[in-house]
Amino acid sequence: PADTKAITSLVEHHRTANLLALSPDGRTIATAETGQPVTLWDISQSPAAQLSTLSAAGTVSQAAFSPDGRILTFASPHGMSLWNISNITHPSAITTLTTSSGFIAATFSPTGSILATTNQNGAVQLWDMNIPGIVKRLCSGIGSPITQTQWNHYIPGIPYARPCTAQASAETAGTALAAATPTA
Repeated sequence: PADTKAITSLVEHHRTANLLALSPDGRTIATAETGQPVTLWDISQSPAAQLSTLSAAGTVSQAAFSPDGRILTFASPHGMSLWNISNITHPSAITTLTTSSGFIAATFSPTGSILATTNQNGAVQLWDMNIPGIVKRLCSGIGSPITQTQWNHYIPGIPYARPCTAQASAETAGTALAAATPTA
């Protein structure tokens, strides 16, 4: 409409912002310039206030917030970075997904349980973001439960909790793993 006006501006960008992503609640925007880190901004105030900066390897091409706004993922030729932004002023890296041909885009399913990515070769991959579901599948397999070393490699950023035990079953947010617990 003709009477539309800007509600705030980001004056810190000196070059072209090549990445923009708006959080589900509309209060935070992620931006990045070529070769620069990703910056999170509070756009509920004017002018917008810088909240935090997330390191990025190479030029970031695309970003997506999880539906609950607690995870931000962004693509670069070097990987798909996932950040826990529950504490928006002190975000923490969760992991970096890798592929031989680099990522160009990602999006979360409406529930946030799946992350869909595409790489520079056009291949689409679906990533399970449901940690209790991953644990359940691991526990239902044949062999020993995952070791702490394996956990740290495959599920970085999440504290180790020995899976496939009655205690682990009770700690996984209501997901019943008891049926998947190996018996002696």
